[in-house]
Amino acid sequence: SYNMVVCPNNATTRLGSWDVQYDPLNSFDGTTGTFTAPKTGLYTVLFVVQMLASPVQADSYLEGMWVASNGATIKSVNSFAIAGTFMTPIICTGTLFLNAGDTLYPQVSHNMGIDKYPRFQGTSPGGGVTSTAFNKLSIVIQ
Repeated sequence: SYNMVVCPNNATTRLGSWDVQYDPLNSFDGTTGTFTAPKTGLYTVLFVVQMLASPVQADSYLEGMWVASNGATIKSVNSFAIAGTFMTPIICTGTLFLNAGDTLYPQVSHNMGIDKYPRFQGTSPGGGVTSTAFNKLSIVIQ
């Protein structure tokens, strides 16, 4: 449902509750959002999260980050200059080096003024039906 993940204002939220579509090496734990590198190499990673339409305060941001156990990170920020009520997206992508056994997970943080909810399948607080197509995650070894 839409409230599977709550992203509180001024806090960091690790993204879990993923529905795994394809993972031939069983390297990704969809519940926790943790990927464990099966072998050493360069990994290209991507997550896209679209928050439900809700109030956003002016001069705020939504930050996405990949965090690896070896200290590597990838960070993206989407800023919102004006206040309003709208959907807020973040796309966080890049390539990083992982050793076999290193872990990696996605997280978000924001200061938009209220708790945010990524769009999931089900009825949203506003009464509309949401779609699973709004949130995606991909990890590919080079």
